[in-house]
Amino acid sequence: MKYLIYLRVSTKKQDEETQLEYCINFIKQREKGEFKYEVFRDKDTSKKKLFDREGGKQLFNSLKTGDIIIAIRLDRITRSLLETTKLIDLLEKQNSEILLVDQPGIKNKIMLGLYAGMAEEEIKLLRKRIKEKIGAKKTKGERYSRYLPYGYGLHETKLVPIRKGEEILMKRGVLVPVYEEQQLLTRIYELADLGHSYGRIAKILNDQGYRNREDNPFQKMSIYRIVARRGQAMFERQPLEESEALQFH
Repeated sequence: MKYLIYLRVSTKKQDEETQLEYCINFIKQREKGEFKYEVFRDKDTSKKKLFDREGGKQLFNSLKTGDIIIAIRLDRITRSLLETTKLIDLLEKQNSEILLVDQPGIKNKIMLGLYAGMAEEEIKLLRKRIKEKIGAKKTKGERYSRYLPYGYGLHETKLVPIRKGEEILMKRGVLVPVYEEQQLLTRIYELADLGHSYGRIAKILNDQGYRNREDNPFQKMSIYRIVARRGQAMFERQPLEESEALQFH
């Protein structure tokens, strides 16, 4: 029997080595003598299914009868009830178990399943709240992403409350159309409607002397993102008076 330590960090702020230290100390509290362990790691894999991650696949390929999986919390392994159910089935077949350092109260597979179900519902609720918040910002014409959508700038004087850590700061955050970019948007949409590929549209614009905001040639992926946002436009695209739009000169 050996311990299989699974580490997953989804952000740069999370310390992988600290997780490992906690897991090893947890095992030492159970084992008074020597013990065998193996470490499996995944990074930035929140969108990948547990059994599709490289570290996850290595973990389960190494799992032998009686082995014990160690992780900091269940959400470091999965937040999906379906995946947790599959994990429980695998543990039962191998007569193995899983121990969670920060959740020692989860002592059996029934509690594991219940907690996974609760975590999954929490994620759904969080996503719903984020979607509603973004929708509200779109309705008010406020910036809803750290990236400004092409065709828009920020109003010089209208401020909105933005959370930064524990503080609420008033910053520029109201979107206004940028006159020249709006004209180019119309051209891009026309070319897309004619059936041109994203790469072809980029080439046409570059050949005609157009440049992006950074004064660089347009790329295929930037055209793709611009066209993909067309259905998410926050303003009715009508002819603009010069007084209503930012001018680039």
